[in-house]
Amino acid sequence: MVQCACGATTVGEWLPRHEKGRYELAVEKITRAVAKAEAEIDRPIRNRYLVWLQGESDGIYKTGTDNYKTRFMQLWTALKTDCGLEKCFMIRVAKFREGKYNDKPIIEAQEQLSQENDDIIIATRITGLLEYPTVNPENPTIQDGVTEGYPYVDHYTVAGYKLVGETTAAKIAEY
Repeated sequence: MVQCACGATTVGEWLPRHEKGRYELAVEKITRAVAKAEAEIDRPIRNRYLVWLQGESDGIYKTGTDNYKTRFMQLWTALKTDCGLEKCFMIRVAKFREGKYNDKPIIEAQEQLSQENDDIIIATRITGLLEYPTVNPENPTIQDGVTEGYPYVDHYTVAGYKLVGETTAAKIAEY
């Protein structure tokens, strides 16, 4: 597994040749990791997948359904070409706060991407069930308020990440 992550980013910031260089760094990390693994096992790596959890910032910046889809497909096409990725397991974006963020167009974009492309699979929709402790104390999977003096509003809790990870892993295991 190769981790290449950066919070609070839009899908456009991951495109090739963007000034922040996230795409190029991801390709470099994937290429190095694959070469190292193939050398160690003396055979090609099969089943190269992308697990994608991103979109909240696009909701905040009102990227919109069509723009998100266009930008994601540019990214996905480039990653398939440059890294040999075969499937994208998308963790559908969460709906955080009604009226505060514009997550619905991103959720729609991600659903449409999976319906329109055989190689893009919604790995989990569990993010739509995560709740704030002020809404449901029995299911505090999104943080609400301040944690250790740092404002951590609208982020997953450890329990939330665990739930998302387990449901995503189960879906990928089907493949």
